[in-house]
Amino acid sequence: MSRRQSSKSSSPDDVPSNIAYGNRSPLSPQSTLNVPLMMRERNVEAAMMKPPTTGLYSSAAASASNLSLSSRADTLVGHAPPGSVTSKYMLTPDPSKWGTNVYLNVPEPDDHLHNPDPRRDRLNDAGGSVFNPRALVNLGCLLILALALTGLFAVYPITDSFLRKTDTLGGYNLGGINASGQVPEITGNFALIDKDTPKSAYTHISLEDGSEWDLVFSDEFNTEGRSFYPGDDPYWEAVDLHYWGTNNLEWYSPDQVTTRGGYLNITLEKTPWQRLDYKGGMIASWNKFCFTGGYFVANVSLPGSSKVHGLWPAVWSMGNLGRAGFGASLEGMWPYTYDTCDVGTLPNQTFPDHTPHLATVDGDKDHGYVLSYLQGQRLSACTCPGESHPGPIRSDGTFVGRAAPEIDVFEAIVNDHVGYVSQSGQWAPFNYKYVWKNTTENLHILSEETEFNTYIGGVFQQCSSGLSKTNQACYEQDGGCFAVYGFEYRPGNDGYILWTNDNEPAWKMYGAGMGPDDNVKIGQRPVPQEPMYMIINLGISPQFGGVDFEHLTFPATMLVDWVRVYQHKDHHNIGCDPPDFPTRDYINTYIEAYTNPNLTTWVDDYKQKRTEVGCNHRNLTRTYIEAKVVLINKMEAHKKTMSALKLYSNPLELRFENLPIPEISHPDDAIIKVILAGLCGSDLHAYRGLEPFDVPYVTGHELVGVVVSLGESFQKAATGRPELYSTLKVGDKVVSPFTSSCGECRPCRIGFTARCDHSLLFGSPRLPGAQAQYIRVPHAGGTLFRIPQDDSLLGTEPVARIRTSDASLILLADILPTGYFAALQAIQHPNLAYAFARKAFPVIPDFVNAFVTGGEAIKVQEDDAKLAFAVIGLGPVGLCALVSLVELLGLSGTSNFVIVAVDLNEARRAKAEAILTALGPTPGGVIRVVSLEDAPNISKEFSGGLGCDAVLEIVGNNSALQLAYELVRPFGVISSVGVHTHPQFPLNGDALYSKNVSLAFGRCPVRSIFPYCIELLMSRQDIFSVGGVAGLIEGIVPFDESSVKEAYRMFNEGKCGKVLFQMPSE
Repeated sequence: MSRRQSSKSSSPDDVPSNIAYGNRSPLSPQSTLNVPLMMRERNVEAAMMKPPTTGLYSSAAASASNLSLSSRADTLVGHAPPGSVTSKYMLTPDPSKWGTNVYLNVPEPDDHLHNPDPRRDRLNDAGGSVFNPRALVNLGCLLILALALTGLFAVYPITDSFLRKTDTLGGYNLGGINASGQVPEITGNFALIDKDTPKSAYTHISLEDGSEWDLVFSDEFNTEGRSFYPGDDPYWEAVDLHYWGTNNLEWYSPDQVTTRGGYLNITLEKTPWQRLDYKGGMIASWNKFCFTGGYFVANVSLPGSSKVHGLWPAVWSMGNLGRAGFGASLEGMWPYTYDTCDVGTLPNQTFPDHTPHLATVDGDKDHGYVLSYLQGQRLSACTCPGESHPGPIRSDGTFVGRAAPEIDVFEAIVNDHVGYVSQSGQWAPFNYKYVWKNTTENLHILSEETEFNTYIGGVFQQCSSGLSKTNQACYEQDGGCFAVYGFEYRPGNDGYILWTNDNEPAWKMYGAGMGPDDNVKIGQRPVPQEPMYMIINLGISPQFGGVDFEHLTFPATMLVDWVRVYQHKDHHNIGCDPPDFPTRDYINTYIEAYTNPNLTTWVDDYKQKRTEVGCNHRNLTRTYIEAKVVLINKMEAHKKTMSALKLYSNPLELRFENLPIPEISHPDDAIIKVILAGLCGSDLHAYRGLEPFDVPYVTGHELVGVVVSLGESFQKAATGRPELYSTLKVGDKVVSPFTSSCGECRPCRIGFTARCDHSLLFGSPRLPGAQAQYIRVPHAGGTLFRIPQDDSLLGTEPVARIRTSDASLILLADILPTGYFAALQAIQHPNLAYAFARKAFPVIPDFVNAFVTGGEAIKVQEDDAKLAFAVIGLGPVGLCALVSLVELLGLSGTSNFVIVAVDLNEARRAKAEAILTALGPTPGGVIRVVSLEDAPNISKEFSGGLGCDAVLEIVGNNSALQLAYELVRPFGVISSVGVHTHPQFPLNGDALYSKNVSLAFGRCPVRSIFPYCIELLMSRQDIFSVGGVAGLIEGIVPFDESSVKEAYRMFNEGKCGKVLFQMPSE
């Protein structure tokens, strides 16, 4: 290309071209492109053959207007254009032109250095050695470099691989977030350890053993305006659902969770949303970040005020195989932590024959005192090959039990205007009575601000929990400071959990506390070994301590300053899919259960198999059968004997004896294995020597048990007889009345079963009683009452499952029907009909045609219709009578009544007061509990001086009967169910005649009253239960000699209430 003419002043040596820019001369360098290629080559060759000239290229060598071909050739081989600065200093390619002689035959000054000289060279080269200092230094350096490189790239990686037990599967950027592909790559501050976490927080000193732990995860929430909608964050995701499982009043929405001001903000608003009145928020690291073992800790400012209850803020963790809020994923998973194949994995924690017995009693009082309503562990150690299970599999071919356990950092609650945090572990299967082995070795309270939580569980979870008073200023409305809460734990049977409150140790439990429980035949529940994920939420529910709607202020916001997780420096284990507890493949197989919150159950909604269907529990069935064989063998070894309590003729003489197990002696007989037997007040009559007898006998007449043998009369073809002769089968649970009845004679057919032609009293010289391991029941088809355990049919009538404990059921054997019968006799008496019909006496049945003149008798005023009752005797039967009377009056629609409850024993009066408190207010009705001395005056005061319409006499002695006569009004009724053994009756005909008093005496026809008592029994489990202030049953004691004799002594002296005897399991 030609050079453009310079606009600057040129030196004398510069020769600018006269060719205008863009106009080409035919002989310019560019124009050679138009010359044929071969011609161009020839021109170049000719130029190269010209004689060489020395010196530099000068301006005189070319024409000012046109360049010669030779000059163009020089340019092509490297010369600079004439007149350029380069041309002054550039050498020609021909060395001969440089001014130096370069021919080989011309000597040069340094030739002597290159000429060979054998003598000189030998002297210089001989005598040397490689082992000189310089050589040694060189070799040493090379050796050091080789060793360093080997250590760096071989020794260190191999050593680290063996010594560092680290699993990062499932960690963000460390294996792919459970390899699900659900988290996008986001630039910014998304490392496992937040870049804003101060270096001082990179280690933690274990609160258990003082070892040093590393920070493995942190989130400081400093980035403003973060979104937690699905896919927006690498570690957290906010849910969009109703948390129905705990009856929450809010909808969890992702827009209620963000970061603001350097904190995570979760806000609860009173805003209608999705047909609910509130909006709250929940975020979780499910399937994104998980940890196994470590210290999970958060710095939190709690929402609302420490003086107002109702909010439910929580920071907690759960095993990755269950997703909080997604019901189908949780059924059969939460809150199990179990790796044993036994009854603990089964639905309701019982075998098909409802054993072990202690798993059916003393449980949740709001659910019939059964222990468990769980559906059974879905991924248990009983799973058989080929069944769906995430693994792993042991060397013996069995599966490791898997589940979704829970450990809570805290759930905050306000009680009596003081803020607390409940810091808990949730467990399944359950201990007997939900009581874990909280001995001084296994439970340590580490703070004066902490106490053991009295809530220990229910049918859906067992809870080990500490209740700690919080820093009362660290609430949104009370100062807004922050407090540190956390838990440190080591997984496994020998593990522990230690909770912290306000950055101080609060309480600690060891894994041994969740060891085997032989009472309910379950094994060890390890401290959770599953990969655990983090959850933070703020909701509102009446199920968690009630809600003070009047004083709560909205919106309420929980602030989280930071969240951190630490692990032992030698035992890092983060990730949601570790090889020893994998989750990825199972979750992906059933991904809809984990992503569709509308699937609330595994079976009904998601249409998957039940736990007990198919192969799942064949291993357990085999174990169960083997256990039964062992039991049978033990029975044979004991030569078919049983423990029994015998009563002797001397007052207060009881003997514990070994007797033969009874056998079938008649086709209508049944042999019952007794589960529970009761101690009744009527047992005391013979115990005190008030009922003479000669032959010792097995005492007791209240029982709940299981049928173990039936006579030949029991068969499906049995027709024309009571239903049970065709439906009762071995394994059925039954309750027996205190008397036998055939069910076929005329008294039985019309309901007077207590006076059956073939009636016998259990626990008498004629029929051995129930305070023994086994009992023979004559006329069993007409005597027993079968307790339905499923929604099956009993005969032709549908009978719903009876959900109540065996301890409650035993009340049906005598005292509840007897109390009900006493109230029923009084309230149904014709002399009380005026109050219900609002008609003056006599209230004639409709089938009687009465001749009426001058109007239909005198009108009954409202005050006239006020009914007055007295109940004398507030022992167990008397309390049942009192509750039954209130129930029957309520059913009748009568609210205008008074009841005077009388007893001389202060403790019994206190129990009656507690029961009345449990019953709640009776609008229009007045009930007073009084002493024996105050009864006459108060009865007259309440009845306007007239006396009681009816008196329920429960005690069964002359003094009580005389008091009843004193309290009753003319034309009144005395309903007496007490057992009167005194030979002299205190009332005579003249006394009864002079007051027109009606007497209704006698034994309760329990078998006929059964159906009417069952609904009352189930609806008032707060009363017809064991323990508690209002519980009618004071306790259950083992059936051994010392315990039984002590119970008789205390009951006889009025020092205890209703007591039951628990029969041994074998």
